[in-house]
Amino acid sequence: MTKQIFLETGYFISNKYLDEYLKLIEMPFSFSGYYEEHHVIPVSVYKYRYKCKDRKTAERDFADKDANNYKIKLLFKDHIKAHWLLYNCTVGPVKVVNGRAFLRMTAKLKLDPAQLIDEAALNYIQQLKDELTNSDSNYWSEKDLAWLKNNYSKFTAKDCAQQLNKSIDAVINKVNRLHLKKRSYSAKMQRKWTALELDYLRQNYEKLSTAELAKHLNRTENSISTKIQVLRLAKKREKNISIYCPELNMTWSGYTEASRATGIAHQHIYRAVKESKSHITHGLTFLKK
Repeated sequence: MTKQIFLETGYFISNKYLDEYLKLIEMPFSFSGYYEEHHVIPVSVYKYRYKCKDRKTAERDFADKDANNYKIKLLFKDHIKAHWLLYNCTVGPVKVVNGRAFLRMTAKLKLDPAQLIDEAALNYIQQLKDELTNSDSNYWSEKDLAWLKNNYSKFTAKDCAQQLNKSIDAVINKVNRLHLKKRSYSAKMQRKWTALELDYLRQNYEKLSTAELAKHLNRTENSISTKIQVLRLAKKREKNISIYCPELNMTWSGYTEASRATGIAHQHIYRAVKESKSHITHGLTFLKK
């Protein structure tokens, strides 16, 4: 199995983690106890490359039929290590899938001691898990969720974001997904929209940036973005915007199309483009043309 085969998929990057992954999958397996099977090329690569509706379809129609792909046997701790290495040498939605797979697998440890995990392996896995959770701001630990449930009504979204090391949008989205009691997060958000403000927004949303609109109307940028979506102005606003990703060498007409193609949330791509001329999120760079 050569490195070039992985790079040609468009979802891998050449680094030390890919080199370590190649060594791992080529390592001979000679253990007769508990093991797990692992596709050397992740099924998620086929799912996003061929736009399959689900993982099962991608595995049946593409992964299992690819002559360059095959299954290997791995010890449980090596299987976890494989997904950790994949998380660090892939980009876009494949990176996200492997990060989540790693966290799901480590969550099984307390429930299944029969998988022959010794203390040294447990410590090693915990170290990898801590490194991943600290580097992935999209991951919510049980501790994060407990803190949010107990404190979201006492602090503003900005304060919660700072405490949890998350973005303000991530905090607000999580509150909504958990169906927690809705609240106003700042004095600016408590004000109702007047007819004059709405008219100004409709007349200027294509001419001014979200930051400029927020400053003029004395509102948060999140409030402006939300109101644009509610008024269904977003699609019109995106007509003349092109998003380019150099890693995938692809261009999309608007944030929505880029989100659907990469599997990365619309607001993350928007924030990445807005914060600077080039910004990396989930291992991808997004540029506004």
